[in-house]
Amino acid sequence: MTFDDISKSRKLLESVVAKTKTEEQRARAELLLRAFEYYEASAVSYLGLVKNKEYYENMNKKRYEMVNEFQKDPVLVHPLRFDEKRFDALKW
Repeated sequence: MTFDDISKSRKLLESVVAKTKTEEQRARAELLLRAFEYYEASAVSYLGLVKNKEYYENMNKKRYEMVNEFQKDPVLVHPLRFDEKRFDALKW
């Protein structure tokens, strides 16, 4: 996986959102985009796909913020809280 792959995926998902015709379609497309944003932040911060340290740190911070935000979402809830003490090996 490369940063270009992630950027291309984001553009495709944003295109899907833009092409929706109903509120239901928009809600589903935005949910998929929101879920992608978490995985995007995780991939960029874990795999070191960017050289810009500030961008990397922002994406890592976003990952932590999103896992907290998703705790209230029945679909996006993260089943394995990587930020719990028992999962210290999953932190980077």
